[in-house]
Amino acid sequence: MLADSYVQKCSELSIITKYWSVLFEAFWGYDRHVSIQWGDTLPAACIDVGLTFRVDIRVLLQTEFGDLEAATGEVISQKHLSASKLYREKLKSVLSSKSHLNTLLARLRTIKAHEVKSIYIPIVQVMGLECTVYALSLVDKNLYLLQTVNVFLFPRTLTDLRSEGIEKILNGFAQVEHMLTRLEDTLPTYSGDTTSAMAAITGGTKKAKQFNYAQWISPVITNTSSEDVEDSDDDDDDVSDSGI
Repeated sequence: MLADSYVQKCSELSIITKYWSVLFEAFWGYDRHVSIQWGDTLPAACIDVGLTFRVDIRVLLQTEFGDLEAATGEVISQKHLSASKLYREKLKSVLSSKSHLNTLLARLRTIKAHEVKSIYIPIVQVMGLECTVYALSLVDKNLYLLQTVNVFLFPRTLTDLRSEGIEKILNGFAQVEHMLTRLEDTLPTYSGDTTSAMAAITGGTKKAKQFNYAQWISPVITNTSSEDVEDSDDDDDDVSDSGI
């Protein structure tokens, strides 16, 4: 049994290394297409839009078209869990994920408008021994939607294990895996025009219509500086309203 007093003493790094990284790596560690980066790294897509804060968890998909930033996550220790901390970390993940979604759509030259709505960027938020999975998507032009997909707990007692504690974690991971698989399949399917050039010349077929991603995405805008959004364990000041 993991006592409350012990969990309360655990730092963010302890929460990652002792508990959650073990489960994440056990589930995805043998997948040669998935690479998980732990601990304060800076996604390239965020640098491109002027965001300089670092994220705790990054999931990269290794594809034939290069690495794809597929998911982000933040970790909060039980000791420093507060409303301001929770929303600050969630804001970082949402801003990062929006930049990743925008970058991906810019590469999908032939995707149909209705298929854009089926692309989801997973977000993982760990709060002590609780994990919440979100999904960010575009439901219409310039309209982004963040949905809660699953919430599960790290089993602390035999009762938790007997109450399908492991199965609930696997179900949550499977939902993330489903979104990652969709992302992995999207690039080779829509990043190039597979229409026959000869048939297009002779009038047999029409060239695939180019997707106008600029009509769908909106820029990543924050009313706070990256330094204000950057987390600090002993900083629980309120975060000003920020847009995505």
